[in-house]
Amino acid sequence: MNEHGLVAIPENAIRDDPIAFGLTAPQLGILAGAVVVGAVLNLLPLPVPIRLLLVLLGAGPIVIAAILPVHGEPAYRWLVRAVRHVRGPRVWQATLLAPGKSEISGAADPQSTQAGVVMPLGTQLSVLPGGSLEADDGRGQSSRPGQGPGTVDESAASEAPRALEPAPMQTGAARLRLLRPGDAGSGDPGPGTPDREEVERPFAIPHVLAGLRVVGVMSFAGGVGKTTLAVEVATRIASLARYRTIDGDEQPLGVLLLDASRTSPACALRLGLAGEPVSRSRAPRTWTQPGALEAARETSRWGTDLVTLAPHPLVVGREASDFRARDAEAILDEAQRAGYQLLVADLGTVHEEGHRYLIDQASLVLAVVRPTIESLPDLLRVAEYVRTLAMGRKLAVVGNMADDDATIRRLAAEADVPIVGLIPSTSGVVTAGDRGEPAWSTDPAFAQALQPVISAVWPLMAGSRGRGRDPVRGMASAVRRALGQVVGSRS
Repeated sequence: MNEHGLVAIPENAIRDDPIAFGLTAPQLGILAGAVVVGAVLNLLPLPVPIRLLLVLLGAGPIVIAAILPVHGEPAYRWLVRAVRHVRGPRVWQATLLAPGKSEISGAADPQSTQAGVVMPLGTQLSVLPGGSLEADDGRGQSSRPGQGPGTVDESAASEAPRALEPAPMQTGAARLRLLRPGDAGSGDPGPGTPDREEVERPFAIPHVLAGLRVVGVMSFAGGVGKTTLAVEVATRIASLARYRTIDGDEQPLGVLLLDASRTSPACALRLGLAGEPVSRSRAPRTWTQPGALEAARETSRWGTDLVTLAPHPLVVGREASDFRARDAEAILDEAQRAGYQLLVADLGTVHEEGHRYLIDQASLVLAVVRPTIESLPDLLRVAEYVRTLAMGRKLAVVGNMADDDATIRRLAAEADVPIVGLIPSTSGVVTAGDRGEPAWSTDPAFAQALQPVISAVWPLMAGSRGRGRDPVRGMASAVRRALGQVVGSRS
């Protein structure tokens, strides 16, 4: 709600929010189309069993595509993506390889001379005397590689400028390979086998990050693990995520942790800060003044910077300024100007105008619940509260200490809120909190359980771990581990 008393509805809110029966507007439109198709088929002059079968075959798949969820999205969206993929352009690369070398196009061989020619799908290749190639695009225009519609890969051509000339067909072979969408126009053989560090660390994202991504962690019940989750997620992403600048330099992701819990701020202690930094971080500030964020920022040894709001007047027992929307806006603007790409906010249990503004600007709001009598009803309260703000499509649930997740799943289904992660109880979290360090740094099992939440908070890291591993080596490692366990048990 803005200063004029109006509620600002974000873009695509009407399209993505449920309207009736838990379905969105596009889903209801598709169901209406299925009803029309079934009515038309029912008018055919055929026996009733045949008409019923036609209605099921004609309208049934349409209904399934509208209602059936696939990875949290309706099936019709995946059908649209599949059609776009099939109809997308295909690009072929023609490569001449020297005899006696690897016959796999694009193989990394320092002695083989090759030149890549990229041309659209449907182009016909013909071999001219002398071993050179001629491309015909089907419109009566033909050209040799480097002329006409074909595009010569400059990087490959610069390495071997005369690769095609001395290679007759008796000593060379032409190979074609289908390029991936991101490889069009490149004839490079592709990256080599990644080392162990590259496998463990996600790929560096090019510098195309648009603006500041805001993620809020909230709950109206105390002691459910909001602060712990916010600290664990922020420090884990700061330690792993990387991006690549325009100059090609790999830089760590800028992560800012905002402790907006004015009744019980504890992120500083959870990060290992104590004494003067904690007192300095809680000092009252005027956030609209220039440089306020820089003065309030505290740096931790985990690659995450911390900004803490001043305690609430009910806590300190004296007059203090309210956390207004313009204060939250000033914090977000200063964070973006400072070069941060991700802001994780611990919203606490008491919400003011500034907290509602953070929810409005957030890309994701995580509701933290525990399978206890005090915490479970809070899931329904949070869902109702966020939907009252017209931000229901941003809400997701994280079950903390959820060894028995049946009740959480039932309530999440009742509230129609997706679950992004279920974290089991572990003693390592309490031990790490006492030492002022994140639990993922000492507990691999907790780090693995935290990974789905990490992927939801920073989607560019989703599915990055383990990429590029050799399946043969992985199978061999599994066999060695199994043999080691057998030998150990016999001994």
